[in-house]
Amino acid sequence: MNLHQSSLAVVFAISILSGCGEKSSSTCGSAFNHCSSTTSTTPVADSNTHREFMTNVVDNIILPNQTNFVNSLATTQQAVNHYCDALTNNTADIESNLKSAQTAWRDSMATWQQIEAIQLTPLLQNDQELRNLIYSWPTTSSCGVDQDVIYHKNGFINSTPYNIDNRSISRRGLDALEYLLFSTDLNHSCSANSGIVADWNNQSEADKTIARCEYAATVTADLTTHANTLSQHWLGTDSVVGFASQFKTAGLENSPFSTTTEAVNLISDALFYIDSMTKDLKIASPLGYFGSCGTVNCELTVESLHSQNSLSNIENNLITLQAVFLGTGSDTASTVGFDDLLLGLTDQETVDSMTANIAQALQTTQQLQGSLSDKILTDNSAIIALHADIKQITDIMKTQFIASLALDLPATSAGDND
Repeated sequence: MNLHQSSLAVVFAISILSGCGEKSSSTCGSAFNHCSSTTSTTPVADSNTHREFMTNVVDNIILPNQTNFVNSLATTQQAVNHYCDALTNNTADIESNLKSAQTAWRDSMATWQQIEAIQLTPLLQNDQELRNLIYSWPTTSSCGVDQDVIYHKNGFINSTPYNIDNRSISRRGLDALEYLLFSTDLNHSCSANSGIVADWNNQSEADKTIARCEYAATVTADLTTHANTLSQHWLGTDSVVGFASQFKTAGLENSPFSTTTEAVNLISDALFYIDSMTKDLKIASPLGYFGSCGTVNCELTVESLHSQNSLSNIENNLITLQAVFLGTGSDTASTVGFDDLLLGLTDQETVDSMTANIAQALQTTQQLQGSLSDKILTDNSAIIALHADIKQITDIMKTQFIASLALDLPATSAGDND
């Protein structure tokens, strides 16, 4: 498998999207392919408690992350521009400027992974169009990025002026930016030395590096545009009610949510990212538990392979899960989380189990040193332990958590793939 070619063929992901089985729920939404069900109408808690919960999640977790992401991309854009200037002028600080751009990318990715871990309507609409424009993993292509570096440098694709808006998701976003900033092999990664890349490897190292940086600057500007669009979806405009307001007015007149339970269920759905993506796609697949690699280790399928940022991504996914469950966010005075909804139903056991297991998974992740791919190759016992820690969480989510709150289990987690 080519180190630079990302794994579109994560076949097991298809099995994750299994059909719906029986549910005990009061509502079935569309965001995670829910089935219809009318087996229970048990409320999670009273509507006012629901709104306190949603207000806290929106105002103190989701919206601050949107702001942080936009701000971090502005810093990344500046760092990339400085790096390009240093390359163009051949100054002595090229390496330090590259390090600054890489650090800025890591900061942007950290915030994105916290947003990524609770994907709600703005990121799910139109087959996740906006999400994929920002971050398309595991749908990526280093060859596609290499081609676009050349198209961008030439200014044309055939006779049409180059426009990143017309390019596919695998050639843009945080994934493409990672490859451009972290890959040290300046030769193209395409399987055939033909077409637009035919003469690329013959270019000077300086020319190739500058061309990559200039495309990185365009990719970052494109990212900033889409990050602002995402923020606008949440905040709204003069003529469009933002998704933040829609959540906080759930169950009231003119709200798109007929009940507060429906809105709470969408937040619950979103947290199952930790199951189908973090546990299965980011850890179990590279371990070879299932997927296109069979039963052998598939270290090249790890997320953020070029930057070796995989473990940080997992940590930030867990940070969001913990924040939403405990209700912790930017405002420490507002702490209404899923734990409070469970306590309102006198389910102390689920609160204690979830709290302890999330803390354990975070501790395991934070204690790991080095890269995920290296650990899988040399000694995968620590990664197996991390997978087990997260599975402890998701097993509770699929059983006590859902049953106690009388919510839908999303179709993405209807079966267990490990």
